[in-house]
Amino acid sequence: MDSFFNDNDPSDECPQIMPIFTEINIERDDSQSSNEINTGDIPILPVKNMVMFPGVTIPISVTREKSMKLIKDAQKGKIPVGVVCQKNMEIEDPSLEDLYDVGVVADIIKILELPDESTNVILQGRSRFVLQDITAQVPYLHGKICIADDEPPRKNEREFAALLVAIRELIYGILQEIGDQGKEMMFAVKNIDNPVYLVNFLSAHTPIPTGQRQQLLHEPSIKLRAYKLYSYLSTEAQFLAIKADIQSKTHRDISQQQREHFLQQQIRTIRDELGETVDDDIDELVARANIKKWSEEMSQLFDKELSKLERINHQSPDFFVQFTYLDTLLNLPWNEFTTDNFNLKKVERKLNNDHYGLEKVKDRILEQLAVLKLRGDMKAPILCLYGPPGVGKTSLGKSIAEALNRKYARISLGGMHDEAEI
Repeated sequence: MDSFFNDNDPSDECPQIMPIFTEINIERDDSQSSNEINTGDIPILPVKNMVMFPGVTIPISVTREKSMKLIKDAQKGKIPVGVVCQKNMEIEDPSLEDLYDVGVVADIIKILELPDESTNVILQGRSRFVLQDITAQVPYLHGKICIADDEPPRKNEREFAALLVAIRELIYGILQEIGDQGKEMMFAVKNIDNPVYLVNFLSAHTPIPTGQRQQLLHEPSIKLRAYKLYSYLSTEAQFLAIKADIQSKTHRDISQQQREHFLQQQIRTIRDELGETVDDDIDELVARANIKKWSEEMSQLFDKELSKLERINHQSPDFFVQFTYLDTLLNLPWNEFTTDNFNLKKVERKLNNDHYGLEKVKDRILEQLAVLKLRGDMKAPILCLYGPPGVGKTSLGKSIAEALNRKYARISLGGMHDEAEI
């Protein structure tokens, strides 16, 4: 929401935000008689994106030729005009069907010719009316109206007084939420003592859609209008609170990301000055990780461990332990498989060609492979070959891999005294 006041629209007959509260008396006597107004035929001024209310003063920008002539003739003849909001803002020459059926009779307070050759007109609402028909189209719209005065609340009604207090508290909260743009509005609201005028003033200036403002004008009872106004303001206050919360969370996230990026840039600059090449090694790890076929869970684990590595001083022993750990993760064949060839005769020939004797050992290996072939689920005990060096343990394993078309990997744990080194 760019402004608390009526929605800005550069098109014709739209409200303008002007500091008018000190130039004219914006509160008028609500007891003014409606009989002073011509209740038969009256010039009709169609406006866009704005709804007038009795007693409220609003400036509008006028550029349409018909509207300009209407304003000048009305001021010259000192007659009021009927201000009605258009249903469709795109229509330049509206008819009866294009206008809402409830408007406000308004007096022309002042016409301002601005340096940019535009014309602003300050209007002050008097009474609600129902537009019954359009009686003329040229030189501007004339319409047959019927005055429909507002129904004021009962005097000293406690329910209405409590409602006004709630509306004031709600509007103060909204104005504080939008910051400097609401200062002028808050000043105006604080200086309004007339409860009827307060409801109409807020109905005209609250940040709600034009359709909802028109619904407020359609409500003849000031008390019911105040209830509807409170409902609309409550919705707007909740929207502003959610918007502020989203902006706050987004700001925190961006700030944290910017902080981490700044620190990482500082670390890289320092390492470049010292002639270190650690970043190249880390970039290599990242490149290798990008082509790995591991699961999402494993990818998140790698990223987490890589972040730890980047935060460790490269001179620390922990750096090399962490680097070796990540390198080992990358060296493992994640989701890479070979298709076993359980041709037992081929395995037997391979074992006999590579090894002389060891009949019991070879029989036990063939028995193990036969069971695996029958089961078909690769679930079986692991073969453990033990004995002194040079008796054929490693070569047996290599022969089995070649016979089954499996990739062969040899991991030597000799000399390790701590399982953390594995």
